[in-house]
Amino acid sequence: MEVYSNADIIDCNQFEKLKDKLDCKAKNLKTKLNEGQSLAKQKIEDFNETDTKKKFDASKLGKKLKKFKDSKTGSEFLKK
Repeated sequence: MEVYSNADIIDCNQFEKLKDKLDCKAKNLKTKLNEGQSLAKQKIEDFNETDTKKKFDASKLGKKLKKFKDSKTGSEFLKK
């Protein structure tokens, strides 16, 4: 997982040509998007370790969903 810092952001005003400025802004945008994507992935990967996930699994709905997920047939799910 890559984490980008503000050092990777380039000042695009240093370029004179419009094409160079646009390329610079595109690179900066890509850097910012990659950073946001990395943070989102980290949150998703750590979700199973959160208290919210543990509370949901312990709830009545969480137990029913787990039972539904683990059942192979509908009649198996309806059994107590």
